[in-house]
Amino acid sequence: MSVVTVFVTSHNASSERRFDKATTLGELKQRLEPITGIPASTIRLSLYDDNDQFVGPMAGDDDRMLGYFPVADYWRIQCTPGATAAATGPGGSVLAAHHATGAAAAFIPDYNDVSGVEKFEISDAEYASRNDSVRAFKQRHKLGRFAETDPSSDAAQLQTQQLAAWALAAEKITVGNRCELLPAQDSDSDLEPRKRGTVAFIGTTEFKPGVWVGVTLDEPTGKNDGAVDGIRYFQCPAKRGVFVRPTKVAVGDYPERDLFDELDEL
Repeated sequence: MSVVTVFVTSHNASSERRFDKATTLGELKQRLEPITGIPASTIRLSLYDDNDQFVGPMAGDDDRMLGYFPVADYWRIQCTPGATAAATGPGGSVLAAHHATGAAAAFIPDYNDVSGVEKFEISDAEYASRNDSVRAFKQRHKLGRFAETDPSSDAAQLQTQQLAAWALAAEKITVGNRCELLPAQDSDSDLEPRKRGTVAFIGTTEFKPGVWVGVTLDEPTGKNDGAVDGIRYFQCPAKRGVFVRPTKVAVGDYPERDLFDELDEL
C-alpha cells in the first residue's frame, strides 16, 4: 500500500494519521509540527511496531521517504524534541538524538499542564457583593434557583390535565345517549341503584370551567330543570336535571327501570 495508517504520539498529543509512503521526512516533520507543537527543525522521530516495541529512529536526509522505513499500519511514530547538532555533528548518532532533551525541549509548551497557569480567584462574599456577576443577573431577573416559586403551579398543571381528561371523555358521549351516572370515589351511593337518564347537554358552562354533561334523569332525583344561575343549558322537568363531569357518565344500553320489577325483587 502507498498509504499507511499510524499513531502519532508526543509528550502532549496522540492521534491517528494517514500518510503516503512517498512523503519525505522533511514533509512529514512539517505536518507533525502543528500536531505535536515541536518545531520541525528539532523534531526527532522514533518508530514502534504494533506491539509497541522500539524498531529504530527515523533519521536521515529530509529527502528520505517514509517508505524507506519498515513502517506498517497501526505502528507508532513517537515525536520528541532534540538538539539538531546531535544528529549532524561529528560522530553524532541518531540514537543520541532520540534521547536528547536539551535546550530545545525546554521551549516546547505542554498545553495540557495547567498547574503553572495563574487562575483568577475570588471569595464567595466578594462575588456576592458584585453587581456585574452571573449570580447578580439571575437574582435581578429571578432566574434559576432565584426564581419565585408559584405555590399554585403544581395545582395549575393538575387542573390542565384534568380539563384535558374531561374533554377526551366528552368526545365519546352524544346528546340523546342513554346513560348511567357513576358514583363519586368517596361516596357510598354505589350500594344504591345508579341514576339513569338521557344526555341532554354537552359543553362548557358559566358556573365552573371545563366540560359538563347535562342529563335528564328518569326520576326526580336531580337538582334543577336544566338551568343554573338563570342560564338555561337544556330543558327538562323540575328536579330531573343534573350536571356531571364526562368521566362520571357511562353511556350504553341503560333502559328506564321499572319500579314494579324492583318491588317484585324485594
